[in-house]
Amino acid sequence: MERDIEETDTRRQGAMLAQLRSGHHCKLGYYEKKIDRTGQELGYCKRCDTKELDDVEHWLSGCPHGSAARQEIFGTHLVNVMELATSPRGIIRLAEQTLTLQ
Repeated sequence: MERDIEETDTRRQGAMLAQLRSGHHCKLGYYEKKIDRTGQELGYCKRCDTKELDDVEHWLSGCPHGSAARQEIFGTHLVNVMELATSPRGIIRLAEQTLTLQ
């Protein structure tokens, strides 16, 4: 918790981090599917053509769209969900670069 306070600059960043950790970020298809009531086929990643469910795990470790940003921020394109706890600043940078552009 202290690391979160030290590594977030704004309340918005803290909220984004909490949303990503819980899987309820509005730019993830998984969450969009959860709140959509039209019954349409939703939930797939719109950033890549893999037809995978757009959840936090896909965004963080599997989406080809974020591969270059993951490499730049974390030093590898192979990032796992543990980074949500251990590297809040990196997660925030990744989200700001890859999720807000949709």
